[in-house]
Amino acid sequence: MNHLDPNFVHLPIPEPKILSDNHFKKLLRLNLFRLIGKINTIRKCDFRTPQNPRIVLMRPDHIGDILFLTPALLHLRKLYPHADITLMVGSWGKDIVQNNPHIDHTLTCDFPGFTRRPKKSLCNPTLCPSPLKGRGWGGVSCPSWQPYRYLIEQAKIIKQFHFDIAIILRFDHWWGAWLAMLADIPYRIGYAIPTVIPFLTTTMPYIDQRHEVEQNWQLIDHVQTIIPHVRQIESDIPGDMEFFISKDDTVWATTWLNNHKIINRSCIIIHPGAGAKVKLWRNTAWIQLAQTLIDKYNAYIILSGSLAERKLCKIIATKLKSHYFVTAGETTIGQLAALMKHATLVIGPDTGPLKLAIAVGTPTIQLYGPVDAVKFGAWGNKNKHRLITSGLSCIPCNRLDYTQNEVESHFCVRGISVESVLSECATFF
Repeated sequence: MNHLDPNFVHLPIPEPKILSDNHFKKLLRLNLFRLIGKINTIRKCDFRTPQNPRIVLMRPDHIGDILFLTPALLHLRKLYPHADITLMVGSWGKDIVQNNPHIDHTLTCDFPGFTRRPKKSLCNPTLCPSPLKGRGWGGVSCPSWQPYRYLIEQAKIIKQFHFDIAIILRFDHWWGAWLAMLADIPYRIGYAIPTVIPFLTTTMPYIDQRHEVEQNWQLIDHVQTIIPHVRQIESDIPGDMEFFISKDDTVWATTWLNNHKIINRSCIIIHPGAGAKVKLWRNTAWIQLAQTLIDKYNAYIILSGSLAERKLCKIIATKLKSHYFVTAGETTIGQLAALMKHATLVIGPDTGPLKLAIAVGTPTIQLYGPVDAVKFGAWGNKNKHRLITSGLSCIPCNRLDYTQNEVESHFCVRGISVESVLSECATFF
C-alpha cells in the first residue's frame, strides 16, 4: 500500500544520494585482488570423510540478514545431515542463532565495516580494535592496514578448524572470501562479483531483484553441484524464517505479561527505532497511531527497542494517556522474541526486530523507504505481513548514509500517513 501524508505532498521529490566513484581506486583494488588470487596455490579438495564435510558459513550482517539465512540453514542440514556446520557471524549476531538446531557451532568475528561504529574507507585511515577491549573496531584511529592485520589474525584462528567448505553468503564480501582463502579452506563458494571472484573456487550469479532469502537458499543449494554424496531433496522452495525461543525466555515473557496483567489482552508491540535515521517515522505519527489503537481497540502498547532507542520510546510514551509499557533496553533478543510471539501485531520501520517478529509467526506492519522491499522485504504470507511505503518515485535508492541535514529532505518514510497505517491495522482486528 502506498500513501503519502498530505503535509508532504507538495514537497519536491528527494534526489537520491550519489556515491562518489573513484574509478582508479576501484580498478587498482580489483587488479590487486586478482594478483593475490593467482599467487595463492589452490589445492584440490581431499575430504577425510566425504559424506561428513566440515562447513563454515560466513554472514557478517545484522539481525534481519541473519534471519533471512535461516531457511537456507535448514536446507543445508537436509542436504548434509551428518556434516559439521559452523556459522560465523559478528559478535552482534550470535544471539540470533545460538539455539538454532541446524548448526553445530557458532564462531564470531567483528567483520570490518559491519560493526556499526564510526568508520572510514578501508583505503584511508580507519578505526581499529581497541587495545583495552581486545576486539572490534572501537573508535581508535589507526592506519589503513589494520583491517588486513585483523584478517591475518582471524585466518590463523580459522585454519585450526580444518574446514572443507566455506560459503560466503554476502554477495560483495571480499574480506570474508579472502579470509577463507588465507585459512586454506579448499572449497570456497560465493557470488560472481568481480572483487570476490579472485578468492573463490566456485561462483554463481547474484540475481538482482531476487529476495535475499532466495539468494541464500540458491547459494546453499549450489553446493550439491560440486560436492558428491549429498542427500537429494525434493523441495525447491525456501521455507519460513526461524527463530528458536528458549524455555527460559518463554517463561520470562509469560511472567512479564502476567505481572503487567496483559496476558490475555490485545497487545501491540511498536518498535519505532532503526539503524539508519532515514528509516525513522515521525514521533508525532507514532504517538497518534499508538493512542488511536489504544482508544479504538482497547489495546495495550509495548514500546520495544535497544538501550540506545529507549529515549525515543520514552518520548512517545510520555504523550500517551494509559495502556502502555516501555521495554526498550530491558530485554534480550530472546526475551523480545518471546514477547513478540504473544503479541497480536508488531509495527515498525524496516529493521531487524520486525524480521524477528515474522520469524516467530506474529503479524507485522512494516514501513519501508530507502531499502528495496523486493529484495529485503518481509518473507512470508503477504496477507499476514503488510508493507507500507509513501509511494515516492525515488524509492528505493538503497542508500542509508544520509547525514542529519540530508535526512530532512528525504522523507520517504517520514512522509507515510498515519491513516494508511491505521487502515492496515484494522485488517488484524
